[in-house]
Amino acid sequence: MAQTLTETAICTNALYMLGESHITSLLDDSLRARVCNSNFGAARDQCLQDMRPNFAKSYKTLAQAVTAPLFEWDARYPLPADYLSLICTYPDKIEFEIVETDLYCNEAAMSIKYIKRVTDTTKWTPLFADAVTYKLAERIAPALKDAAREGMTTMYQESRRLTKADTGLETGSKPIMADDFIDVRYIN
Repeated sequence: MAQTLTETAICTNALYMLGESHITSLLDDSLRARVCNSNFGAARDQCLQDMRPNFAKSYKTLAQAVTAPLFEWDARYPLPADYLSLICTYPDKIEFEIVETDLYCNEAAMSIKYIKRVTDTTKWTPLFADAVTYKLAERIAPALKDAAREGMTTMYQESRRLTKADTGLETGSKPIMADDFIDVRYIN
C-alpha cells in the first residue's frame, strides 16, 4: 500500500491533466503553485470525508470536558484534532449533537469511530491518490482552464466509485442480528 507520490507530485499530475506544466514545489512563486497549495488540503479532506477509506478510520475514547454544556445535554466531549467526520458512537443508538468541535450527549463515557485527516501520502492507497488528483484538478480548473472542469468532475466520480469499491472489499462483514420480533415468525 506504500505510495510514493508526494503532495507536489499529486499537484503536478493534476496540472498535467489540465494541460499545464509541472511545479517543483507548492511554495513556487507561480499561479499554478499558489492555486495548488491553496486547494490541496481541501481536496484531500473532501475526498477523505466522501470516500471514508479504511486507512482513515480511527477509534478514540473521548475525554469529557470539565465544563458541561449550558443546557439540553449533560456532557461535552471535545473531538480529536484530526477529526473530519463521524462514523458511529459507542455506545451506539444514543442521542447526540456535534456543535463546533465538540460532541454533546447525555452519556458518562463516550467513544467514537471516525474519519481522521491523513496528511501522510505514504499511507494513501493508489486509488485514493488518483481520486485526490482528480478532485484537485476539478478545484483548480476554474483558475487555470475552466473548460477542463467538467471532464475532471467525471474522472473524479469514476475514481471515487473505484476507491469506495476497494474500501468495501477491505471492510469485514458484520452478522445481521435478528431481534425477538423477527425471530417469532420461526417459532412453531
